[in-house]
Amino acid sequence: MMSTVEKISVAIPPQLAVVLQQAVTDGRYQSMNDVVREALIEWRDRRASAGATRHEIPRPR
Repeated sequence: MMSTVEKISVAIPPQLAVVLQQAVTDGRYQSMNDVVREALIEWRDRRASAGATRHEIPRPR
């Protein structure tokens, strides 16, 4: 776990909010923060291993 955190706010479509809440409801995560944190860490690691150099998240099509 990180020793410090920065609190931010993000807007997501209702369909993704349902996915986050379901992961918590199913007991896979303790909070929606945990779901988002893990997803961002996996995204960062995947980009690093692919040698990505851009610093932007692709927009859904």
